[in-house]
Amino acid sequence: GALRFPELAVSAGAAAESGPRAPEAVAEGELPTWSELRRREREVLAAALERAKGRVSGPGGAAELLGLKPSTLESKLRAAGLKRARS
Repeated sequence: GALRFPELAVSAGAAAESGPRAPEAVAEGELPTWSELRRREREVLAAALERAKGRVSGPGGAAELLGLKPSTLESKLRAAGLKRARS
């Protein structure tokens, strides 16, 4: 692969060098604990469901608001112990 496509090897190397970076607030401050992250995720999921009036998928649904696939959101809701409001 790398011998036939040397430009890909260079691109991959450059991408690895510039990889994802931590936000400055996290990089300079204390890292949150895992339980704090889970609590915050649960708060965000609940807020998105509330804003979407309990709707998970479709236009204006919580999945769209969060940029997630509806199936991924359903999985996260189950893991967080949240249930969507049924009409």
